[in-house]
Amino acid sequence: MPEAFHRRAAISRYLRTLPPLETLITFEAVGRYGSFTQAATELFLTQSAVSKQMRALEDSLKVPLFERKPRGVTLTAAGAELLTTVDMLLERLQHSVRRIRNVHQSNAVSVLATHALAQFWLFPKLIEFNKAHPGIAVHVHAINEIDEASLVDFDLGIL
Repeated sequence: MPEAFHRRAAISRYLRTLPPLETLITFEAVGRYGSFTQAATELFLTQSAVSKQMRALEDSLKVPLFERKPRGVTLTAAGAELLTTVDMLLERLQHSVRRIRNVHQSNAVSVLATHALAQFWLFPKLIEFNKAHPGIAVHVHAINEIDEASLVDFDLGIL
């Protein structure tokens, strides 16, 4: 069979068996907040859009993921299991995308720093750096929970 046919079959395997990625991203936010409304705010969606996505996800899986309550939602056992998996996979995907962006941009430098160090020390210095080196992009990732494993994705870590 032609190669294009095999490629199409491989792609459709995911489309046929997995729910849309945006529903999984929305599900992660709802699971984290326990609220359609708070997830909607974070994702710049309406509460109704989040509700429709979660209903579509549950219909796709044919399993209830939430217990709907007057003030928010709680995860069912299936929802908690899915949230653990989705959270891990989205984190790995984000890690991979960040690494690819950082490693394969030859005119970019990625820096990891704490919030305070980035805001009060690094950002003011970047203004002068950008004037002197306009062709170099500096990507700053500010996080307060820095460990050795997180340093792997960056060219420079300021601790």
